[in-house]
Amino acid sequence: MRNDIGILANGSRNDGLTRRGGAMRRRGSSFAEIEAALFEANSRRCRPPLTGAEVTGIARSVASYPVGGPDPLDAALQAVSAQPYGSNFDRFVALAPAELPRLLCDLREVEAVVLSRLTAPTPPTVDDTLLDVTEAAERLAMSTGYLYRHHADFPFTRRIGRSLLFSSAGIQTYLSGKRVSKRGSF
Repeated sequence: MRNDIGILANGSRNDGLTRRGGAMRRRGSSFAEIEAALFEANSRRCRPPLTGAEVTGIARSVASYPVGGPDPLDAALQAVSAQPYGSNFDRFVALAPAELPRLLCDLREVEAVVLSRLTAPTPPTVDDTLLDVTEAAERLAMSTGYLYRHHADFPFTRRIGRSLLFSSAGIQTYLSGKRVSKRGSF
């Protein structure tokens, strides 16, 4: 099953990229920075991606606004904070009807981010120590001479200065990926 959290589907692509660009402009990003970020977000998140001319148009439009300005959520919170309310919930309930759709969109965006972080698998912790040639040769069941001569052929080789070291996690991955022949040996 594909994880569609964070994907901007047809009908929400322009709005999603405009929101991202607007947030960048408020923080002071230039047209070039906004355009580059929007092209990256377009290719990564938009299904189907917008054309290059559309992305450039969004970036140009967003960059035409002055740098800074209040964040829409902050502006809404400040507007209701000036009035005495018993709780934050009461403050949001008192928002003007015209501000509610924008707040709802922002809350959905926050919800999507929270859900994606909650449902993302936690990467397993891997003990990756660097081994010298003798230790690596022992784990790989090969001679140190062979390992010295062919170290460039292995993806787990690490060169630090003049030292030749080997990633223990890389060796483990390499060994687990080897297929056993019909005779039962590697």
